[in-house]
Amino acid sequence: MNPSIYPFNHILPVFRCAVPTLYIVTLALYGLHFFGKARRWAGFARPAFSVTLAIHALYLADFVLAHRRIPLASAPEVLTVVAFMTGIAYFWVETHTRDLSTGVFLLAFTTLVQFASSGRIVLDLQVSELLRMPLFGIHTGAAILGYSAFAVSAIYGALFLLLYHELKSTHFGLFYRRMPPLEVLGQMNIRAAVLGLGSLTVAIAAGVLWACRLYPGFARDPMFLFTLVVWVIYAATVFAWYRLGWRGKRAIYLSICGFVLMGLALVAVSAFVHSFHRFGSHTWTS
Repeated sequence: MNPSIYPFNHILPVFRCAVPTLYIVTLALYGLHFFGKARRWAGFARPAFSVTLAIHALYLADFVLAHRRIPLASAPEVLTVVAFMTGIAYFWVETHTRDLSTGVFLLAFTTLVQFASSGRIVLDLQVSELLRMPLFGIHTGAAILGYSAFAVSAIYGALFLLLYHELKSTHFGLFYRRMPPLEVLGQMNIRAAVLGLGSLTVAIAAGVLWACRLYPGFARDPMFLFTLVVWVIYAATVFAWYRLGWRGKRAIYLSICGFVLMGLALVAVSAFVHSFHRFGSHTWTS
């Protein structure tokens, strides 16, 4: 489908303005909830977040239909997908815990990522045909959701450690009063890690299916091997939580170390190692 004749192509600019605006509104509502102000308005935080994610999903779907490719051809396109996937990961955790007190921190991160994308997307790019393959879209979408969920898990780990040290110092301020108990933060941390592990599993499976046809030697690719290492680290984290009974700081440190190693390895592999995951001027992970 040619973008020029796509009947809803004119809606994309509306979405590009609406999405960051909705994130700002949602962040403000979660801020009111966290600080205990204007409780009447703070009660709209969760519904506003649901609407924001729905509009963001429609924006991404409209982009795919208009341009017949997934929006991963440039850094701004990647960032809006990362913002959406981070929002999905947080929404999933919040749904399971029914606790909105950490939302202001997660929404602040998501809003910053979305604003780094807004207004910078260039549509007339020469793109790889990989971006038009449905299976590749599943592969990359699941991978980004997985890594975004790991980032959410790391944020919960940082909040856990901040609250832990505040409890140890016996200086109880607003952060102590508004945060959920350490046990709940630990559960949030591991739930995000579980989502990330499941998503990365789907990404690896989908990647193997399409790479078998296009890149017979994919099993030796550094990015593929790196992804397997990340999978093993988080599988060990989840196993330690559910089977070995690791709780508290030990489990949190394990998940944060996994995220730090993942970030360092991703930068190193992307910058210095040749991989078939390079297409155009960008590098993508499995």
